[in-house]
Amino acid sequence: MKVMKVRFNHRVLMIVFLVLILGLVGCRGEDELEAGEVYLEVTNPDDATAEIFQDGEVVESERGELLHFTDLEEGEYRLEVSKEGYQKFETDIIIADEPLVFTDITLEEKEVESEEVEPKPTDLKLDIKDINNNYIDAKVALLEDGRVIRSEQGAQIRFSEIPPGEYILNVSQDTYQPVEQELELTGGEVAKTVNLKGGKIEQEIVRSTDEQVIDIKGLKSNEEVIVAVSPLDVDSTSDQKYNFDLDLVYYNYFGEREQVEVNDSRPEFVSQSEEGVEDQIRAKEMELIENDDYQQLEQRTTPKEYSFYETEDFYVPNLVNPTDEEESIVTAKMVGAGQHISVFVDKRADLDLDIVDRLVEEFDTNIYPTLTEKLGQPSDVDNNEKIMVLLTKFNNPNTSGFFYPDDLRRDVEGTNFNDLVYLNLEKGTGKNLYPTLAHQFQHLIFYNQKLAANRQVDDIWINEGLAKLAEKLTGYIDYGQEGWSWDGGNDWVYSQSTAHPGYFMLTDEVAVIGEQLSIPYLGGVGLFTTYLYEQYGVELLTTIMTAQESPQQVIVEESGLKLEQIFLNWLATNVTDQIARVDSSVYNYQSFDLVRKPKMLELDDDYTEELSIKQNGVQYFRLYGQNSDLQFVLTAPEELDLGVVTIRRERD
Repeated sequence: MKVMKVRFNHRVLMIVFLVLILGLVGCRGEDELEAGEVYLEVTNPDDATAEIFQDGEVVESERGELLHFTDLEEGEYRLEVSKEGYQKFETDIIIADEPLVFTDITLEEKEVESEEVEPKPTDLKLDIKDINNNYIDAKVALLEDGRVIRSEQGAQIRFSEIPPGEYILNVSQDTYQPVEQELELTGGEVAKTVNLKGGKIEQEIVRSTDEQVIDIKGLKSNEEVIVAVSPLDVDSTSDQKYNFDLDLVYYNYFGEREQVEVNDSRPEFVSQSEEGVEDQIRAKEMELIENDDYQQLEQRTTPKEYSFYETEDFYVPNLVNPTDEEESIVTAKMVGAGQHISVFVDKRADLDLDIVDRLVEEFDTNIYPTLTEKLGQPSDVDNNEKIMVLLTKFNNPNTSGFFYPDDLRRDVEGTNFNDLVYLNLEKGTGKNLYPTLAHQFQHLIFYNQKLAANRQVDDIWINEGLAKLAEKLTGYIDYGQEGWSWDGGNDWVYSQSTAHPGYFMLTDEVAVIGEQLSIPYLGGVGLFTTYLYEQYGVELLTTIMTAQESPQQVIVEESGLKLEQIFLNWLATNVTDQIARVDSSVYNYQSFDLVRKPKMLELDDDYTEELSIKQNGVQYFRLYGQNSDLQFVLTAPEELDLGVVTIRRERD
């Protein structure tokens, strides 16, 4: 009799099946069964694999709980039942004249041997900052069992491949409180910020509700504290003034008072707004950009070319000339040309042509490549990749030059429809022409980039700041030198003249993120823009020029810091740049040294006064030590953000 191979998947049927098989064997006798039959019952696991080998080759294979192999020829075989994770069942079998039955095969689970995991090293990344959250260079050491295993100096430290273990981290810098921390490193990447307390500079932003109290403990007679106070609203370009009540009290004396010569010779503020010329031009730019009809500049279909000594009539806006239309028409002759510039000179002017040749050379070799690389391309309505410069005399002596946006429009009354810059021969014909051309060329670039980005925001402050920076980038103005443009100096910052004071004489009267367009304003906004450039690079300038968002928003996104913090860093830098022991790049200008510090209100005794400071302006105080404690109390308008910087140092 031949028995068919059958497979069952349920426990009850398995038992019935085995009973039937055993009964069959018992009733008929073993000699009545056909040879070559093998029956298996696997009770654990229920999905094991049974294999029958002969001479090392698999001849039969089944998987499950109840397994039945038939038609095996007589001979020697090996039976194996297995599953991954279990001990294997194996036995030699002989197929002869009797069937084979294996019941209750149970595979035991293997014991899982714990693998020894190789400990992984740690990559430790450290950012070292002061309490103002600015990076500072510091000495960093990692110790194990009292022994230094790694050391480095810097603001961003990377220690790689440190074995697991317990360590001590030491961070120190002169004038700061050292930090010692325990570290347990277990592998992977660990990032950690270490803030050092103390130092010479502390700054905070507070919301005024009533009184702001600054306690200064133990100020010796050879010490001083410089305090800077600024009403902050960096998102606004208003020049609103705020009034403060100041009470300064010297108390708890621990030594003799010292006689100090106190000086407060700050001049009264006199507006130097150039008769409103720049104000009107910036307002005109905003008017055109906000008009949907002027979103794109029209370009001539064929390039506009000029020949030497060719004459052209120009309409000069009555911003700088009388309103009489006849006197606003200037006939000029083309007497200079370069790769990117054509120069026209008023026929009434007697001008040495060598001056024109040098102006052309400076523009083509310096001004144009330097500013287009860093700030972008100007407009090209003439379709000739050149700008046009008109040298004439203005009846407004305060204006050195200007760019007028209406000149880029074909359909505007009085337009010249040229990429045109005006320069005033009344302001001189020497080297001062170069920074003026660089300044106005930046305005031309800025307007073109702003129009392309459709940036409909008030960004006059950065426009003027970049124009002043353009004078420095081209090398015509040295920010570390006194004097006006013909001397290559930066008296927009340094001038101590009561008639034409620079920014450092009137920091409390100048809203740097504003639009006053005065001499001290241009000095301040140029200095702040230069600080931004030195701290965050040309990429920041490029993004500001091409972004649709406000420059304030771009600065925050690109720097990763709040603009208020950057502004306070800058206010501190205007003092600390001249302090040798403050060597942090955050609190120093990188490309020049300031000639002097801002004018300060100097005090060495109790003082009570009402003060007035413009929004985003700053009042500096110099408090002389008298071997005592000091208390500096400001009463300010409610809900006003106050930026406060304190700098403690040994007296000069």
